[in-house]
Amino acid sequence: MKRVALIGANSQVSRSIIPNLKKSFLLDIYSKKPYQSKDKSFKKYKIQNFPINKNIVAVINAEGPGDPKVHKNTKNIFKLFNNLDNKILKFISKNPKIKYINISSGIVLNVSKLSKNKNKYDYANTKFYLEKKHRGYKNLKIYDLRVFGFFSRFISPEAGYFLSEILKSLKEKSILNVDSYNNVNDFIGGYDLSNFIKILINGNFTNRYFNLLSKKRSKKFEILKFFKKYYGLKFTINKSLILNRKYKKIKLINKKFANSSTFKPKYSSMSLIKKEVKVLLKNINNGKK
Repeated sequence: MKRVALIGANSQVSRSIIPNLKKSFLLDIYSKKPYQSKDKSFKKYKIQNFPINKNIVAVINAEGPGDPKVHKNTKNIFKLFNNLDNKILKFISKNPKIKYINISSGIVLNVSKLSKNKNKYDYANTKFYLEKKHRGYKNLKIYDLRVFGFFSRFISPEAGYFLSEILKSLKEKSILNVDSYNNVNDFIGGYDLSNFIKILINGNFTNRYFNLLSKKRSKKFEILKFFKKYYGLKFTINKSLILNRKYKKIKLINKKFANSSTFKPKYSSMSLIKKEVKVLLKNINNGKK
């Protein structure tokens, strides 16, 4: 079996893709904090020691804070992402046959230009900068996977995302305040993301980015009504809240860009939510993370 390095093993994305990836590859797991697992099928290392085993075919970078509140902290966000990225680029530059799969974000589509002061880069600017840097390494097989929304049973109710806020309201039995804009959401999960990663590892693509979408997107009030009907969610429309108009731009761009023709996602955004939330709420009720 081919060996793959996964950086940022404790992130929600990594924890969601590991079960499927380990069926096809030997995994070297890198993390800041010890990765808690009794599974002995993969090797675990500290992230600062990357790379330990150079006999790999790909590096997957899923490291970084997943909390939107942390994204606003421009003091360390650029340094956090860029230093690790440079370390990986240095490694694959010496080993050009190794593929670099970077988990990026659809939020880059909201960035038109970059400031010269990198210390003021927020999450969106940092992700945009990294992608732009990657396109400069034309001879290396670097793939930026733009994820517009990610959801799994590993998400925290305290994370600050839309679905996290719903889960937090259910957990606390409180009323969720939402604005009136029925924006379009796209959520992909670990199964479809890991299957696309397999395609990249086993394929022969040139240096590029991919807009990674689910089988079908869902509108905000469709999601809210689902949680209201099946889980008793209480929500109120607060017209005084500022509307988040950025979703309009992402909606239009999603119509223009499609997934790779070699990838057919299994789950729609809504079917993913229905599948994962059953396990997630059960774990919350049982006191598990």
